[in-house]
Amino acid sequence: MGADIYIYCPSGAPGAARGDLEYDVEEFIGDAGEVTGGGSGVQGFNIDLQLNDDQDLEHWVIRLRDFLRQQGARRGTYFTVYPPDWHPNMAQRRVEVYEG
Repeated sequence: MGADIYIYCPSGAPGAARGDLEYDVEEFIGDAGEVTGGGSGVQGFNIDLQLNDDQDLEHWVIRLRDFLRQQGARRGTYFTVYPPDWHPNMAQRRVEVYEG
C-alpha cells in the first residue's frame, strides 16, 4: 500500500467543482494510483487518493500541487500526505496548493 493523499477544497470560493476536479485528478494520476473516495459538506469537499507503492512520493507531491493550480482549484485548497503504513503517532504533511 502506497501513500494516501487527501485533497481539501473550501466552499465559498470560486474554482473547480468537485465532480470535475475528481475526474481530472483520476485522469492525471492514471496508473500511478487511484481515487479512493471523496465527499462534500458545508465547509467544502475532499478527494481521496492513494499512490501505488512504486511511486516517488516527492515527485507526486510537486506534480499534484502544480496540477491542482492549473485545474483552477479553489484558493485555500490543500492536501495532506500520509506516508505508507502511517499510524497516529507518525507525522503527516500538509501541502498548500497556493502560497499566502
